[in-house]
Parts: sequence; C-alpha cells; structure tokens
Amino acid sequence: MSGTTSGKPNTNTIAIAVFLGEGTLGAVANVLTLIVFITNRTLRKRSAYFIASLALADALVGIAAICLAVFIALGHDTRAVLAHQVPDSFACSAFQVYATVSSGLGLLTIAIERFFATMFPFRYRVSRMYPYYFGFAFQLLCSSSAIVALLISVDVFNIFVKYLIACTLAVICLCYAAIFVKFKLQNRQHGRQALPQTQQRERNMAKTLVTATSISLLCCVPTVIVVTDVRNTEAHVVLACYCIRFANSLVNPVIFTLRMDGFKKVLVKFLCCTRVQLHPTNGPFVVRGERVARTNNLQDTPSRVVLSRDVCPGPIVVLRECVARTKNPQENTSRAVLNRDICQEISQAEVPSLSSCPVTTSL
Repeated sequence: MSGTTSGKPNTNTIAIAVFLGEGTLGAVANVLTLIVFITNRTLRKRSAYFIASLALADALVGIAAICLAVFIALGHDTRAVLAHQVPDSFACSAFQVYATVSSGLGLLTIAIERFFATMFPFRYRVSRMYPYYFGFAFQLLCSSSAIVALLISVDVFNIFVKYLIACTLAVICLCYAAIFVKFKLQNRQHGRQALPQTQQRERNMAKTLVTATSISLLCCVPTVIVVTDVRNTEAHVVLACYCIRFANSLVNPVIFTLRMDGFKKVLVKFLCCTRVQLHPTNGPFVVRGERVARTNNLQDTPSRVVLSRDVCPGPIVVLRECVARTKNPQENTSRAVLNRDICQEISQAEVPSLSSCPVTTSL
C-alpha cells in the first residue's frame, strides 16, 4: 500500500526512522524513571505515585510509536495508519490511543493532586490511599472509553477526544492558577522571611510539575488540531505533528533530571552502578575499599567506602571509615559522618531520624 508518488515513500521512510528513534528513547528513559522512583525510598512518596504513573504511560507511548513504525515499514501509508484507517493496524492504533489518553490524564491527576497538597496541606498529609486508587481507576476508565469510541467510529472518537481535552485543559489551568494564587499569598504573609522547609519543598515540586505539564500540553496541541481533520491534511504535516507528540515522552525524564536534585542524584548513582555492594552476612564484616570481607576482628583498619541505605540490617558501629556489623554497639569507635539513609528498617518500622538509629559513634 505504499504510495506511488515520490513524496510518500520519503515520508514513510522519515516516519519509520523518527518513530523508531523517539519511541526507543522515550520507552527507555521512562522505564528508567519508573525504576528510579520505585527502587529508591527517598523518592517513593505519595507525591510521586502519579508521577510514576505518568512515566509508565509515556513509556507506553514510546512503545506505541515503535509499533506504528513497524506497520509503516510493512508498506502502509503513514497518514492512513495515523488516521486509524488501516484495519490490520487497529490493535496498534487502539494501544496508541490508550497510551496517549493515559499520558494526558496523568497530567490531570498530577495537577489535582498538587492542588490538594497546596490548598489543604494538613488533610493531604493525613489522607489515605483511596484518592490515589480513584485517580488510577479514573485513568483506566477514560482510556478504555477512548478505545470503545474508536471501535464505534473514528468520528465518535474525534468528538470524544475533543471534549476530553477541553475538560482536561480547563481543570489543569484552574488547579495551577489556584496554586499560583496560594503561592502569592504565602509570599505576602512571610514577607522577606524564609519559607518553612515543607512549603519550600512543595513549591519546588509544583514548579517542576507546572513546567513539565506546560511543555507536554504544547507538544500535544499540534496533534489535537490535526487529528480533527487528518484525512485532508498533508502527510508531512501529520508526520511533523506526531513527531512532536511522541517527543513529549522524552520531556518528563529530562525535566525531572534537571529540576529534581534527589532524582538526579539517584539516577546518576543508578547509572554509575556503585562498585561497593554490601550484603547481609551471618557474622561481623568490614569493608576494605571495594571488597566486603567477613572478619572476627573489628579493629581492622579498612579504607574509605561510600555507603548505601541497605547497609543497616542491624546494629552497626563505625570504625574509622569502616562500617562493621556487631552484636555489641558499645565498642569504641572513631569519628564518622553518618547519613540518615543508612538506616533501613528496624522491627518493621522505618527509622524517622538519625537519632533513633542503633548506630554508635564516638569522637
């Protein structure tokens, strides 16, 4: 079904190359983002649940772009595939619709979550997980409804998408406008005084998410305009709009890396693959440089080591620049600088501060 004109094969070739490149990069970047949020406890907070959900949706968008490239490579016309006019590619089109709608609704749920976190901070902190379950169910329901609309007809799907986008944009704008007004009022109340750490952290998070949402919406606008009349739009215009749309899946990981210091540090640590890995043993152990050695002599002089949060399965002592597990935390130790992330869990309860960690140090 490839075109007979010289322009169509060129358009198809460009579409294959661009969709494959953007899809692969988007899928890898967002899967990596998802892994970082899931595996690190400092980032595994309720405020990051919808961010992780958005990363998953963007990863699915990248996979959908790869699937579209495969169908175009099989000889189908680019515009026909993107307009959902190829019966053989309906499953791929439905998957792409589901991923795209989920990504857009992810921005909506993040905006609503930030609105409640900013406007009702106390109720937000004591709330349970039910609002998050409702948000995930809402994303699933609306994304599935988009597929049902596509099953009925393309025209019904276009109408559904128009109303969904209009409502989503309105709610997002209202939420962030209210957040902006709240920030202005806080500035007037505090004047030149520094904001409390909690408010400053919430403000930085809101600014990061506003930036990500704004760029994502700008990337989606061209596709929204084109999808209403894709049959009568030039193939290269449709291709350019979808290229911008799929490039949006790369935006969020980049913004999180640049704007979130905690995410940046964890990502760099994950990519660098820390050479020192400590594993629980049946007896005391010490760390020498890049090696973990079991020992019965806790007075050994090990070299400097960088610790991770998994170091603390039980009471530990710090010998010079070494961490050794021992049954007697009262042993003499030399000076050490500890991080609260060393402590993992004790008696199935997370250690809230360094002072409650069973770590003994002496100068």
